[in-house]
Amino acid sequence: MRSEQEPSYPQPEPPGEALIASLTSLPPGKKDAKAYETICKDIIDYLFGDDLRDVRSQKRTADGLNIYDLIYRVSPKHPFWVTLTRDFRARVVLFECKNYGKPIGAMQVFTTERYLSASALRPVCFVLSRKPAHPHAVQAASGAMRESGKLLVFLSDNDFIKMLRAKDAQLKEGGTVAEMQANDPTEILDQTIYDFVAGMAR
Repeated sequence: MRSEQEPSYPQPEPPGEALIASLTSLPPGKKDAKAYETICKDIIDYLFGDDLRDVRSQKRTADGLNIYDLIYRVSPKHPFWVTLTRDFRARVVLFECKNYGKPIGAMQVFTTERYLSASALRPVCFVLSRKPAHPHAVQAASGAMRESGKLLVFLSDNDFIKMLRAKDAQLKEGGTVAEMQANDPTEILDQTIYDFVAGMAR
Protein backbone atom coordinates (compact mmCIF):
# COMPACT_ATOMS: atom_id res chain seq x y z
CA MET A 1 0.00 0.00 0.00
CA ARG A 2 1.37 3.36 -1.01
CA SER A 3 2.04 5.62 1.92
CA GLU A 4 0.90 9.20 1.80
CA GLN A 5 3.62 11.73 1.22
CA GLU A 6 4.25 14.12 4.03
CA PRO A 7 3.31 17.68 3.14
CA SER A 8 6.28 19.81 2.14
CA TYR A 9 6.65 23.22 3.66
CA PRO A 10 8.83 26.03 2.34
CA GLN A 11 12.11 26.32 4.20
CA PRO A 12 12.54 29.56 6.14
CA GLU A 13 14.93 32.03 4.57
CA PRO A 14 18.33 32.12 6.32
CA PRO A 15 18.75 35.26 8.46
CA GLY A 16 21.70 36.46 6.41
CA GLU A 17 19.82 36.20 3.13
CA ALA A 18 16.91 38.14 4.62
CA LEU A 19 19.30 40.88 5.69
CA ILE A 20 20.90 40.91 2.24
CA ALA A 21 17.48 41.40 0.66
CA SER A 22 16.76 44.33 2.98
CA LEU A 23 20.15 45.89 2.31
CA THR A 24 20.14 45.58 -1.48
CA SER A 25 16.55 46.82 -1.82
CA LEU A 26 17.28 50.04 0.08
CA PRO A 27 18.17 52.97 -2.19
CA PRO A 28 21.13 55.18 -1.27
CA GLY A 29 20.62 58.80 -0.28
CA LYS A 30 19.62 61.12 2.52
CA LYS A 31 15.99 59.99 2.63
CA ASP A 32 16.89 56.45 3.72
CA ALA A 33 19.90 57.23 5.91
CA LYS A 34 18.12 56.17 9.10
CA ALA A 35 16.84 52.96 7.49
CA TYR A 36 20.39 52.18 6.39
CA GLU A 37 21.65 52.66 9.94
CA THR A 38 18.97 50.27 11.19
CA ILE A 39 19.91 47.60 8.65
CA CYS A 40 23.61 48.02 9.50
CA LYS A 41 22.82 47.53 13.18
CA ASP A 42 20.85 44.35 12.45
CA ILE A 43 23.72 43.01 10.32
CA ILE A 44 26.36 43.78 12.96
CA ASP A 45 24.26 42.17 15.68
CA TYR A 46 23.82 39.02 13.59
CA LEU A 47 27.48 38.76 12.61
CA PHE A 48 29.21 39.84 15.81
CA GLY A 49 26.58 39.88 18.56
CA ASP A 50 28.62 37.62 20.82
CA ASP A 51 31.45 40.16 21.01
CA LEU A 52 29.84 43.59 20.49
CA ARG A 53 27.33 44.72 23.10
CA ASP A 54 25.37 47.69 24.40
CA VAL A 55 24.97 49.58 21.11
CA ARG A 56 24.48 53.34 21.28
CA SER A 57 23.26 55.46 18.39
CA GLN A 58 24.33 59.09 17.98
CA LYS A 59 22.67 61.30 15.40
CA ARG A 60 25.06 63.57 13.49
CA THR A 61 24.39 65.89 10.60
CA ALA A 62 27.89 67.27 9.96
CA ASP A 63 27.76 66.22 6.31
CA GLY A 64 24.07 66.97 5.78
CA LEU A 65 23.03 63.32 5.32
CA ASN A 66 21.53 62.71 8.77
CA ILE A 67 24.13 60.06 9.50
CA TYR A 68 23.97 57.95 12.64
CA ASP A 69 27.02 56.42 14.31
CA LEU A 70 26.76 53.07 16.04
CA ILE A 71 29.05 52.66 19.03
CA TYR A 72 29.52 49.24 20.59
CA ARG A 73 31.14 48.13 23.81
CA VAL A 74 33.57 45.31 23.07
CA SER A 75 33.26 42.21 25.23
CA PRO A 76 35.64 40.02 23.23
CA LYS A 77 35.42 36.24 23.11
CA HIS A 78 36.47 35.62 19.51
CA PRO A 79 40.25 35.74 18.91
CA PHE A 80 39.81 38.41 16.22
CA TRP A 81 38.18 40.89 18.59
CA VAL A 82 40.58 39.98 21.40
CA THR A 83 43.55 40.77 19.13
CA LEU A 84 42.02 43.94 17.67
CA THR A 85 41.17 45.45 21.05
CA ARG A 86 44.55 44.49 22.49
CA ASP A 87 46.58 45.85 19.58
CA PHE A 88 44.70 49.17 19.45
CA ARG A 89 43.72 49.48 23.13
CA ALA A 90 40.09 49.79 22.07
CA ARG A 91 37.36 49.65 24.69
CA VAL A 92 34.66 50.53 22.19
CA VAL A 93 34.42 50.42 18.39
CA LEU A 94 32.59 52.82 16.15
CA PHE A 95 30.58 51.99 13.02
CA GLU A 96 29.87 54.96 10.80
CA CYS A 97 26.98 54.47 8.38
CA LYS A 98 27.17 56.38 5.10
CA ASN A 99 24.25 55.76 2.76
CA TYR A 100 25.92 57.46 -0.19
CA GLY A 101 25.26 56.70 -3.83
CA LYS A 102 28.91 57.39 -4.69
CA PRO A 103 32.12 56.10 -3.12
CA ILE A 104 33.09 58.01 0.00
CA GLY A 105 36.11 60.28 -0.35
CA ALA A 106 38.91 61.73 1.72
CA MET A 107 36.74 64.48 3.24
CA GLN A 108 34.45 61.93 4.90
CA VAL A 109 37.51 60.24 6.36
CA PHE A 110 38.79 63.53 7.81
CA THR A 111 35.37 64.15 9.37
CA THR A 112 35.17 60.67 10.87
CA GLU A 113 38.72 60.77 12.20
CA ARG A 114 37.81 63.63 14.52
CA TYR A 115 35.53 61.31 16.49
CA LEU A 116 38.28 58.76 17.11
CA SER A 117 40.57 59.01 20.10
CA ALA A 118 43.37 56.72 21.21
CA SER A 119 43.44 58.30 24.68
CA ALA A 120 39.70 57.68 25.07
CA LEU A 121 40.19 54.01 24.04
CA ARG A 122 38.16 54.70 20.89
CA PRO A 123 40.68 54.46 18.01
CA VAL A 124 38.85 52.01 15.69
CA CYS A 125 36.08 52.79 13.21
CA PHE A 126 34.40 50.63 10.59
CA VAL A 127 33.13 52.91 7.83
CA LEU A 128 30.07 51.33 6.22
CA SER A 129 29.02 52.46 2.75
CA ARG A 130 27.13 51.21 -0.26
CA LYS A 131 30.15 51.21 -2.59
CA PRO A 132 33.86 50.54 -2.05
CA ALA A 133 35.76 53.60 -0.83
CA HIS A 134 37.50 55.92 -3.28
CA PRO A 135 41.31 55.48 -3.41
CA HIS A 136 41.66 59.00 -1.94
CA ALA A 137 39.69 57.84 1.11
CA VAL A 138 42.01 54.87 1.52
CA GLN A 139 45.02 57.20 1.32
CA ALA A 140 43.49 59.45 3.98
CA ALA A 141 42.86 56.44 6.22
CA SER A 142 46.48 55.37 5.75
CA GLY A 143 47.58 58.80 6.90
CA ALA A 144 45.42 58.58 10.02
CA MET A 145 46.92 55.21 10.82
CA ARG A 146 50.52 56.35 10.38
CA GLU A 147 50.18 59.70 12.15
CA SER A 148 47.89 58.92 15.07
CA GLY A 149 47.35 55.15 15.22
CA LYS A 150 43.68 55.41 14.28
CA LEU A 151 42.28 52.47 12.29
CA LEU A 152 39.51 53.16 9.77
CA VAL A 153 38.22 50.05 7.98
CA PHE A 154 36.02 50.40 4.90
CA LEU A 155 33.18 47.91 4.37
CA SER A 156 30.80 48.05 1.41
CA ASP A 157 27.57 46.23 0.60
CA ASN A 158 29.60 43.51 -1.13
CA ASP A 159 31.66 42.93 2.02
CA PHE A 160 28.52 42.64 4.11
CA ILE A 161 27.00 40.18 1.63
CA LYS A 162 30.07 37.91 1.79
CA MET A 163 30.10 37.98 5.60
CA LEU A 164 26.35 37.33 5.90
CA ARG A 165 26.54 34.31 3.60
CA ALA A 166 29.53 33.01 5.54
CA LYS A 167 27.59 33.37 8.81
CA ASP A 168 24.58 31.55 7.35
CA ALA A 169 26.86 28.73 6.19
CA GLN A 170 28.55 28.61 9.59
CA LEU A 171 25.26 28.22 11.44
CA LYS A 172 23.94 25.70 8.92
CA GLU A 173 27.00 23.48 8.84
CA GLY A 174 28.08 23.62 12.47
CA GLY A 175 30.38 20.66 13.00
CA THR A 176 33.99 20.73 14.07
CA VAL A 177 36.00 23.76 15.08
CA ALA A 178 37.77 23.66 11.72
CA GLU A 179 34.44 23.65 9.86
CA MET A 180 33.16 26.55 11.92
CA GLN A 181 36.33 28.53 11.23
CA ALA A 182 36.05 27.87 7.48
CA ASN A 183 32.80 29.87 7.42
CA ASP A 184 33.78 32.50 9.97
CA PRO A 185 32.78 36.03 8.85
CA THR A 186 35.54 37.55 10.97
CA GLU A 187 38.05 35.93 8.58
CA ILE A 188 36.75 38.28 5.88
CA LEU A 189 37.05 41.20 8.27
CA ASP A 190 40.55 40.20 9.28
CA GLN A 191 41.61 39.85 5.63
CA THR A 192 40.26 43.34 4.89
CA ILE A 193 42.35 44.83 7.68
CA TYR A 194 45.42 42.84 6.62
CA ASP A 195 45.10 44.04 3.02
CA PHE A 196 44.83 47.64 4.22
CA VAL A 197 47.81 47.47 6.60
CA ALA A 198 49.97 45.51 4.16
CA GLY A 199 49.30 48.07 1.42
CA MET A 200 50.25 51.10 3.48
CA ALA A 201 53.26 53.15 2.46
CA ARG A 202 55.96 53.81 5.03
